[in-house]
Amino acid sequence: MSRTGPAIASDAAVMATNSRCAGCGVLWITAVLFSHAYAVPLSKRQAWHGTATAASLNTTSARIVPLGTVPKKSNERAEERLPAITLGEANDNGVRVFVDADGRERHFHGVNAVVKGPPWHPTVGGFDFETSLVDADFVLLQAAGVTVIRLGMMWAGAEPERGQYNFTYIETLRGIAQRASMHGIYTLLDMHQDAMSEKFCGEGFPAWAVHRTGQLPFPEPVAPAFTSADPVTGFPSRSDCARKAWSSYYFAEATATAFQALYSNTDGLLDAWGAMWHTVAVAFKGDTHILGIEAINEPFAGDVLHDPFLLRPMLTDRKNLQHVYDRLAEQVWAADPSRLFFFSGVPWANLGSGFEHAPGGASNAFRSVLVYHHYEIPWGPQFTNSSMEHTQLSAADAARLGTGLMLTEMAEHCAASESYDLLTSAADKYQVSWISWAYKSFTKGPPFPSPESQWNEFGARKTGVGGCLFDSNGSVITSNLRAQARPYAQIVAGKLVRLEFEPLGALLTVVLEAPPADTNGTHTTLLFLAQDFYYPGGYQVKVSAVCCSVLQCVAVCCTVLQCVAVTFITRGGIKST
Repeated sequence: MSRTGPAIASDAAVMATNSRCAGCGVLWITAVLFSHAYAVPLSKRQAWHGTATAASLNTTSARIVPLGTVPKKSNERAEERLPAITLGEANDNGVRVFVDADGRERHFHGVNAVVKGPPWHPTVGGFDFETSLVDADFVLLQAAGVTVIRLGMMWAGAEPERGQYNFTYIETLRGIAQRASMHGIYTLLDMHQDAMSEKFCGEGFPAWAVHRTGQLPFPEPVAPAFTSADPVTGFPSRSDCARKAWSSYYFAEATATAFQALYSNTDGLLDAWGAMWHTVAVAFKGDTHILGIEAINEPFAGDVLHDPFLLRPMLTDRKNLQHVYDRLAEQVWAADPSRLFFFSGVPWANLGSGFEHAPGGASNAFRSVLVYHHYEIPWGPQFTNSSMEHTQLSAADAARLGTGLMLTEMAEHCAASESYDLLTSAADKYQVSWISWAYKSFTKGPPFPSPESQWNEFGARKTGVGGCLFDSNGSVITSNLRAQARPYAQIVAGKLVRLEFEPLGALLTVVLEAPPADTNGTHTTLLFLAQDFYYPGGYQVKVSAVCCSVLQCVAVCCTVLQCVAVTFITRGGIKST
């Protein structure tokens, strides 16, 4: 059958069953979403209001409801409080899955929102295509299937002076996360950094937390010593920083030794880092819409100039990062034992991680999530066309550690690219939630506070910035929005067995092992579709019972593990972008 919008009539439900399997526990499944009885979109057609020009999306969200269930209303936005997310049992890849309070699997697609200079947070007054994160943004993001934002929680913003916390900053981030939750969007707090600090032409750490122990002036030996500085801040000048790619400054002796000092707790810096996360965890305690805390973005290896073996990712993970995450997680969980803790190795770990246990030990794997990023050469350290292998290795690492897994940065060419399709297909195959880089540039205006400042009037542009969904005129880049709005299973009652999507033909296949019927509506599976992009002429749905075990008979299931296979097929072709 096909449909192009909310239906009001009630048709017979489409059922997938095998009555000949009587007595073997086969589930009777009905896809009520495909009948017209409860086919109400998650988000009806919404016109965009604001400076930008955006596509009006019909984000039909299909629901699978077991027979006998009393369906909940489809307006997930109306929920005043998103359910807390924890980690459940491992999937078939051995990786723990995200689950809600009803035990349903949760799968996330998201975007990054990181401000790399003062005020260190997005604007909240009104919509701005460069800087804001407000209701108008969340309407667009929800329409694109976004269920999580990775929000920069910058140490420089939270604790500008040692021991003096900026609670106004923390509460501003908390307000953004609360507004996002009203649109069904969770928040992952990310302590973002690139090249550590403005002292090294980067950002993230407050200046007081930077303790260099080397003898060479910055940025030797990467480049000759800088000779000019911003007269206001004393940081290297914008023109000097521009001499080299920002990422090369990691290999300056000053930068490398400063990371090592942090990991070695020189001057109590690791203790201070943990105290900061403890303070933040206390502030967000009880906010069920916070998916978790990501300890640090793309940690550097440490003092690789004096110990080159640290360039080996597995050694760095064991020697420098394992004990760091143990300490940080301890501080987070002392404040909030239920908070998920996200951790990562160095970004060039193409052959797997060297962590020997989850943060805090194997007994804490149930609240730990391994993170990885994927940027391919020349935009990053991953091998060309390695998305499937990298994802497989990351899943194997998470399975070995007993943790969850998430891809929290990706898409070097924004969304509309072959590498993006390959990577998201790999994520589908291994059931990995992902967050693309990045929603907006989160910068504006000329240099501030002086012509040689590394900062702009708002934020900073010296390290990698985003802006994938808006062009320089504030118009939505439709091709990128379409790629971001990739159909997927957002909520699964039971167990997701297989998820596949072919963008060219808009063929979505979902295989799930469904739960028994219930009477309170908690066994509802939600599939996200962006109908205007992928199914403009409506869609056909095929529902069938399949066996999820190697034990199969001809047309008869010989196991209780019977699944429902759901396939969406477009009608009328794909919308041109």
